[in-house]
Amino acid sequence: MARKSTIEKLKTRISVLEKDRQRKVDEQIELILKTDPEILEINSQIDDLKKMVKTSEELERKKEELEKQMLDLLD
Repeated sequence: MARKSTIEKLKTRISVLEKDRQRKVDEQIELILKTDPEILEINSQIDDLKKMVKTSEELERKKEELEKQMLDLLD
């Protein structure tokens, strides 16, 4: 029985250590993502591209609206 209890305690300790390790890794990744100049530049480019896509989608909607209005006027 003592052996089983020891095994359970070790499993629990391993789990805690794994979670702690993952937390530390996540913190380091977050720090890198917030401070690395290349990553910051890439993130800025991604943001710019997202804005461009949004603008393009808005323009496409406006174009479709205008085309519909023209068709309605022709009818």
